[in-house]
Amino acid sequence: MKKIMKSNLKVTVALFTLALMFVMSGCGKKTYATVEEWYTADPKTAAIVNSSLGSSMDGGSVSMEIKENTITCRIEMDEAMFGLDADMDAIYKETLDAAFSQDEESIKSYIDEMASETGVDASKITVTYAVYNPGESDPGYSISFTK
Repeated sequence: MKKIMKSNLKVTVALFTLALMFVMSGCGKKTYATVEEWYTADPKTAAIVNSSLGSSMDGGSVSMEIKENTITCRIEMDEAMFGLDADMDAIYKETLDAAFSQDEESIKSYIDEMASETGVDASKITVTYAVYNPGESDPGYSISFTK
């Protein structure tokens, strides 16, 4: 669980970096159909965000994917956490819900900044945290935030 909290900090830093890129790049002068369109319009943005995430964390890896207007912060553990015991799954879910929800106001603030700078309606932007067992394509846990 401690490993996930460290990755949560990395993801928060990456989202903050992404929001700052709007201000520094002057992208707010143009509107985009999607956040993904904005993100892919400048390869330097992706490089900066990816470098702020780093290639790995202690106990797994963190990456960010942007599809349409959904920003997914993917946390892949290097050891299976989910699906081993139903009681532990419930405890993990409750603990992770509480931990990620602590950042809800900051995340909604990032959504507002992205909406303002891209021209995409804030209600269409979603930030999702997804935690995966190693090598699995379906998350063992996920939580999404919208405006």
